[in-house]
Amino acid sequence: MPRGFSNPLAACHSKSDISRPFPPVVLRDRYADLVKWGKGTTGVHWCRSQLRDRLPDMSHAKPSIDQILDGLKREVVLGRAYLTIARGLAGADPVVLQTAQTFFGLTLEASLQVSQMFAAKLYDKTRGAVTVTSLLARCLLDASTFKNGTPAQVSQAVTTANARIAGLASILTSVQDRRNQAIAHLDPRTVANPTALAANAKLTLVDLEKLFGETGRIINDVSVLWHDTSAIIDLFGSEDYRSALDLIAEAKHAQADRWEAAYHEPCPFPRPRSRPPSWWEL
Repeated sequence: MPRGFSNPLAACHSKSDISRPFPPVVLRDRYADLVKWGKGTTGVHWCRSQLRDRLPDMSHAKPSIDQILDGLKREVVLGRAYLTIARGLAGADPVVLQTAQTFFGLTLEASLQVSQMFAAKLYDKTRGAVTVTSLLARCLLDASTFKNGTPAQVSQAVTTANARIAGLASILTSVQDRRNQAIAHLDPRTVANPTALAANAKLTLVDLEKLFGETGRIINDVSVLWHDTSAIIDLFGSEDYRSALDLIAEAKHAQADRWEAAYHEPCPFPRPRSRPPSWWEL
């Protein structure tokens, strides 16, 4: 045995040792050591085969159509929720946001970036990824298994979906460019010229809302044909940030009222744009 190289069989020389489950990383390391240590010995082949049986299956899983639909719905729901928060904060009263500029500024930026990431994931071009396009390909492959639609209806739904996607082409290009050059990766071109990406990959809140809306319709069209159900692809409570903003606005008004009552003149600091209604006025 080469000096400095321990016998990997020492850690698994008996059937009782082999029968104990190892973490996947440990199994891979031991498997590699066994191959290096000595091919051709009976002990190595016996122990290696036992370990191989316990290694995780590295082949691509094949999710069901139900699982694909659920996964894509979740992506749309969360992407729209982050977009809703970003839209709300972008239009919020500056006086309210100034109470915690860093917090609200970072929350707005994070919500914008995460919503773009969810949009990018829905149409990811990575091989093997679950995407809207892979869902449509699966629909054509398994068209005869749909419970509430004929193969012809499934084919028509796919054709309609592809037309919707074609209408999103410019938005998807901007989303992918932003994802690849600034959000998921820091591209040297973006570092050298930060303004170029914003100019070359223009994207608005309306664009993202259109992307999520059209994607939701595609998913629901397939869902109706698959098991005769559709979903409201929206996260309940995604606008509850308004309660926090209203409470801050109310506190700012109360602060101004106290100052004016004490000094009998208009307060020198700005009030929120409007006083939020009290709960009994709603």
